[in-house]
Amino acid sequence: MQNFLIGVFHASSLAFLKTVWQIVEAPLAWLMQQVIGGYIMKFYGLKNCDSCKKALSQLHATGHDIEFFDIRTNPLDQSQITDLLARHGDQLVLNRKSTTWRNLAESDRLLSPENLLALHPTLIKRPVIFHRDISYVGWSQDVRSACGIR
Repeated sequence: MQNFLIGVFHASSLAFLKTVWQIVEAPLAWLMQQVIGGYIMKFYGLKNCDSCKKALSQLHATGHDIEFFDIRTNPLDQSQITDLLARHGDQLVLNRKSTTWRNLAESDRLLSPENLLALHPTLIKRPVIFHRDISYVGWSQDVRSACGIR
């Protein structure tokens, strides 16, 4: 009899907790996204890029939570490109040493940096990291230091 009562109590407690959780789930999920989601690094790069592999390895080793985006399949959107250019300038963001740049037609090189980066996402200097409302371009010593890597 005692086991039966415990089982009934346990089942009704679980049902009650499930109901409470469904009521508070949406606001709690939103709160968790605001608190936890703000600390996830968004890392834009190429999966076969040596600089990106090195950066990912070092960031993972220091405990960063990273969401990786391959810019060939998930390119930066226009607002991100505009923001990067406004913060860092096209001299840093636009990779004029890349094979993609060397293979561009002269007419394409005359396009605005915003249009050029939207049309050819691999022209973006890599990696591009968004973390806590700050963006970083490349994997220089300054970027590594800002990410807590010596």
